Amino acid sequence: MKHHLFRIPVRVLPTVQHPKFFDVADGFLVVWLYAEDKAQAIERTRVIVECMPYEIVLIDEDPEFADDCVERRPECQIAAENARHIGLSVALISTPPGSESLLPTFAPPSAA
Repeated sequence: MKHHLFRIPVRVLPTVQHPKFFDVADGFLVVWLYAEDKAQAIERTRVIVECMPYEIVLIDEDPEFADDCVERRPECQIAAENARHIGLSVALISTPPGSESLLPTFAPPSAA
């Protein structure tokens, strides 16, 4: 089966083990990786983030194909290229403590 490059945003909070615990209030880890489908991309992302000093608040359950993001947002190009070369790219977008979070949000999946 063909693997596609996905972009999966994950809302996170730093754990006390994070070296900059006092410098980061909240953030998004944006994970770029290859997977066969959305479900596999989400599961792989969960495993990767759980190895990092972050608490997962919410994973985008409807990740987009990386090429769709690159077409709309040129700043995504670097992360996509890194992922294409090494198979994975992770970027942190964070808010310092005491600041109002300016991070984008996404809706949790609706209960069916």
